[in-house]
Amino acid sequence: FSRAVEIAAIPVGEVKAIDESTSVESEDNVKKEKKTFIQNSLDDQLQEKPKKRRNSYLRWIWGFLALILLLLLLKNCEFNPDSKYYYERGLNKYDSGKIEKAEKDFGRAINLDNSYSDAYEARGELYLESERFHEALYDFDQLVRIDESNWYAYYLRGLTHMKLANSQYSDYNQKAINDFTKSVELNSTSINGRSYYQRAFVFKSIGDERSCEDFYTACDFEIFDACKIVDNECRPKSGSLPYENIFGKGVYNGSAEFVYTNVCDEDAVVTLKSLSTRRAIRSVYVRAGEELKMDEIPIGIYKVEILHGSKWISQKYERGAFMEGERASVVNDVWRYTSRTTTGGLKDCIYGGDLSSDDITLDEYFNR
Repeated sequence: FSRAVEIAAIPVGEVKAIDESTSVESEDNVKKEKKTFIQNSLDDQLQEKPKKRRNSYLRWIWGFLALILLLLLLKNCEFNPDSKYYYERGLNKYDSGKIEKAEKDFGRAINLDNSYSDAYEARGELYLESERFHEALYDFDQLVRIDESNWYAYYLRGLTHMKLANSQYSDYNQKAINDFTKSVELNSTSINGRSYYQRAFVFKSIGDERSCEDFYTACDFEIFDACKIVDNECRPKSGSLPYENIFGKGVYNGSAEFVYTNVCDEDAVVTLKSLSTRRAIRSVYVRAGEELKMDEIPIGIYKVEILHGSKWISQKYERGAFMEGERASVVNDVWRYTSRTTTGGLKDCIYGGDLSSDDITLDEYFNR
């Protein structure tokens, strides 16, 4: 059987119209797809930005934590404070007035090294200035134990013993004297002048005449407070009667006068003796560079004997009391006082003068 196929004839104009319509629809679809793609891309970017920002914050935080962890590791691995570190930190705190913190640091230094003399010395001085004398004494005992040749350690311990003495009968006085004496045995130079100065105070507190000897030495080492004590307490003033216990107060029943000018570099005890009775009618102290007038001297004939010297040390004015350069002499001349002649005098140590003198012994000088 055959079936007839019918072919419809389509006009050419209609075919073209159909193709153009299809092309327009395709372009519209492409435009819509592009618009959709762009919109989706923008949405994706807007959604990703907060996420990227959060990731940046997290990275910064983790980096900071890592840095802190690294520093802690370095501190634990490399920094291990030793006794010197605590000692020096204690000094800085002490200088800043942080006394309690300084004490703790000195203690830490000693705990790490119980033979660290600088730390004992610093803490002991801290205790001494804080008047914690027993604690200071412990540290200075340790200082002496570590180094028995440390003159400064004996000075500090002597000063502590001195502070602990509450009366002239205290055993601490002798302990202080022993420590100061040991200190000057180890170092007798000017840098240790304070040992002489402090020992002088201990001697003075117990009534020991050696105090002036130490004050003179401290003065020579330019401790000026010691010089003031020497001038006010040790060295007699011009006109004083240092040998009153030997020569008496003198005779004052005349009208004559005798003027003595001491041009010497040394002090002098000038004694006016009667040739007839050999009695000393006056014996007075005259400092170097000063002048003194003796008045109310009786009529008579007198000789002059002089005891020169430096650094008077006897508080009881016993014979032979000068520390240095002590010498006695008699002037080779006499002074005659009559009712008409009532003045006289002597300028001592005048170079090229017309008076001379001879040396005599102390026994001759003190012979009344």
